[in-house]
Amino acid sequence: MGENYRLIHYYRELREKSQSKVNFAAGIDFWSRA
Repeated sequence: MGENYRLIHYYRELREKSQSKVNFAAGIDFWSRA
């Protein structure tokens, strides 16, 4: 249980980090074109 939960939490954190990176890049692209 604990090991599986930690794995899920790790992947969720990783996905959120990459998602914020994508959003950050999109924001820069948006402002540079505005």
